[in-house]
Order: sequence, then structure tokens, then C-alpha cells
Amino acid sequence: DDPYYQNYPQLVTQLRELATSEGFQGQFLVEETKWRTASDDEPQMQGVTEVVAAKYYLRTIVMHRGLGVIVTIALPGAHDPTLQKVQAIHNICDLMAGANPHNIPIEIQGGATNIKSYSFTLPNGDRMVALWTDGVAVDDNPGISSTLTLPGFAGWHATGIDVLNSFEQTLITSNENGNLVIRDLLIKDYPIIIRLAK
Repeated sequence: DDPYYQNYPQLVTQLRELATSEGFQGQFLVEETKWRTASDDEPQMQGVTEVVAAKYYLRTIVMHRGLGVIVTIALPGAHDPTLQKVQAIHNICDLMAGANPHNIPIEIQGGATNIKSYSFTLPNGDRMVALWTDGVAVDDNPGISSTLTLPGFAGWHATGIDVLNSFEQTLITSNENGNLVIRDLLIKDYPIIIRLAK
């Protein structure tokens, strides 16, 4: 809840704009993001649970990709598929392969607050929207029921993808005044991905 980190996306955007205005033409990279857990080889360091670490890694990857920044992670045990954080990172990386930031206006109604969202386009023309509540992550977050409206996407198909728990399902939608409406969507404290396809 540190105000510095609450403004972090704006700071990254300002830094990118400044560098570009000065002639920088390279890629932007954030390195070695890390949340320590009990599975790490540093028992003296206080950390978070595997589930909470997975949620923070997912948030970080989606946010930075949404800002057009490449992400690297300092992840002990990165080749241990039994760790939930490792599986979640593999899931989001596979899902976002080839994705580029793309502004998709969305409207959200419901009790969820402090919602972060980023949207992307995929090489085949599909779109993705990622959204989550940006408070302190906890092990068991049931989510908050909300209605998501995507202006101009009437007729598109929507699939909900939970990269933390490795499952996806077709979402029930309606078309209203040229908009795609998804009711009873659970917004959680980690990115839930909505994949949109014609």
C-alpha cells in the first residue's frame, strides 16, 4: 500500500515517454522481481506463501507486459513444476506469447474496488483483458461478483482463464446495444484473463 508503488505504472509510463523523447529506441526491461517463500533456500528471510507469491508474480508479469516492458524473474526452484508459483508463471507466459499491449475500454460494475486492468491483442486477432483487485493478496480470495461490459465487442466469444489454478471455461455473455456483457464475473486478487475471439 506504499504510495510510491501505487503510482508505479505512471512512473514507468513517464520514464518510457522521457526515454523515447530523447531518442531511445530499445526495449524496456525490469529485472529480478522476486517474492521469497518457504521453498526458497533462504529460511532466515521472512516471505509469503506459495499461493501469495504466485499471485504477485502474475500481477507483475501482466502489469509490465501491459506497460510494454519485458519482465525477468529471480525464481529459486524455477524448474520445479510442483511449486504453484512456477506453474502459474508458465501458464501466464504461454498464454501471453505474442501478446502486445492494446487499449480496450471496459466498464465494471459491482463491489470490487481498486481494480487494475490491462488489455492485449494477439497475433491471430484475438484480444485479452486481464483484471484483478490490487490490494494485499491472501491465500484464499473468493472474488467479488461484478459485471463487465466491453463496448463494441457484441458477437465476440469470451473465455475466462484462471492461470493460477490452470483452468478455463466459456463465459456466458449477452449482447446489449453493440456491447458484450459478462455478468457474475468473479474479480479476484490475481489476474483473471478474459480471452475474446470472433
